[in-house]
Amino acid sequence: MLYASSLRRLAGVTQVVSAAEGSVFHNRLTHSLQVAQIARRLAQRLVKDHPSLSARLGGLDPDVAETAALCHDLGHPPFGHVAEEELDRLVVAAGDSDGFEGNAQSLRIVTKLSVRHKDFPGLNLTRASLNAILKYPWFRMGTGKRHRKWGAYRTERREFLWARRGLRPQARTLEAQVMDAADDIAFSVHDVEDFFRAGLIPLDRLLSDRGGVQLDRLAEAVFQRRRTDKRPLTVGGRRISQSTFRSSLERLLSWFPLTEPFRGSRNERALLRAFTSTLISNYIQDHRLERPTGAGDALVLRRDYEIEIVVLKELVFHYVIHNPALATQQLGHKAAVRHLFSEFLHGTTHNADLLPSHCRDDLTMIERLPSRDRRRARARLVADTIASMSERQIVLLHNRLRGIDPGSIFDLIGR
Repeated sequence: MLYASSLRRLAGVTQVVSAAEGSVFHNRLTHSLQVAQIARRLAQRLVKDHPSLSARLGGLDPDVAETAALCHDLGHPPFGHVAEEELDRLVVAAGDSDGFEGNAQSLRIVTKLSVRHKDFPGLNLTRASLNAILKYPWFRMGTGKRHRKWGAYRTERREFLWARRGLRPQARTLEAQVMDAADDIAFSVHDVEDFFRAGLIPLDRLLSDRGGVQLDRLAEAVFQRRRTDKRPLTVGGRRISQSTFRSSLERLLSWFPLTEPFRGSRNERALLRAFTSTLISNYIQDHRLERPTGAGDALVLRRDYEIEIVVLKELVFHYVIHNPALATQQLGHKAAVRHLFSEFLHGTTHNADLLPSHCRDDLTMIERLPSRDRRRARARLVADTIASMSERQIVLLHNRLRGIDPGSIFDLIGR
C-alpha cells in the first residue's frame, strides 16, 4: 500500500485548506499517515484489553486496521469536499445515478484502478482489508443518509459482495470501526492544532475571555448554523445542547497551555504538542468494546470525550471552513472541476487526445459495451480521471485549456 501512486498523490490534495498553503497544514497524505498510526495503536490496545470479545466479534487485526487507514482517503478528489459534491452532481447529470463519493472511490481504486500487477486489477487486498475500508458498507440509496454517504458503486458490486460474504448487512467490521474512530481523532485534534498555529483558531483569546462573551457568541453561531442547515449536533443519536457544547469547550480550554498567540518558540511547540498528544492518548485509552445490538458498532467511547471531539471539529468549521477567504477559493475550485469534467466528457467522444493515455485504453473497452451502457461508463471514466489528479495538475490543466497559461509539453499532467 505504501508504494501505491494513489497514496503519493494525497500529498497534493487538500485536507482542510489547499495543499499549496505550506507545511504548517496537514495534507491528505500526512493526515492518512497519522490516522494509520492511531488506528494501529487503538487496535493493539483493544486486542490486549478485550481478547475474548474481539475474537467473538470476528477478530481485530492491527495490520488490517492500519491498511484501511492508509486507504481511507485514496478516493478523495482534489480540493476537498466541495469538489466531491461537484463531481457527484456532474456524474449524475452525465448519466450515472451512482454519482461520486470519496469512500466508494477508495474501494474502486484498490479493487480496479490501482496497478500492481499486469495480470489482475487493483492492489489484490484481502477480504478483511476491503471490509475495513468500508466505512459505509452499502450501495447508494434513493434518499436519506444512505443517499448522501455510501461505500461502493455498482461497478464494484462483485468485489463488494465478495468482501461482505458471511457478514450481517450494513454491519461494520471491527477494523472499519477502528479506522473511522482514528480518522475522527486525527481530524479533530491535528486540524485544531494546525489552525491555532496559523492564527485562525484563537484558543488563547477564548481561554482569556472574561465573562465568557466570546464563548457565548461562538456557541450561538455554531448552533445557529446547525439550525439553518437542519443538521443538529448529535453524539450517538442524541442531541447535544448548546450549554453542553459550551461547557465541553470550557473544559478543553481549562488545560490548554498557551495564553498568547502562537509564535513558534521551542517552549510553545513543546507545550502544544503535549496538549495534542494528551488528547489523542485520552481518546485511544478510553475506547472499549461492548457487544453490539443489531448492526450497531461494538467500539464505544465515553460521551464526554465524544462531545469533545465534536467540539474540536466545530472549531475548524466555524473559524476555517466557513471563512469567506476559503469560500471564494472553493468557488474557484468547483469551477475548475466543472470545466475539466465538461472538456474531458466531450473528449471521450470527440477528442481523445485530451485524455491521459491510460484513459484512452479504457475508452477502447467502453466502445465495446452495449450502447445503453456507454454514457454511464464515460461519465465514470471522467470522474476517475479527475479524482486521480493532484490539485496542481488540475490547476495547470484548467489554465492551459482556458488559454490562461500554455505551460510546457513537459508538464506531467495526467500521466
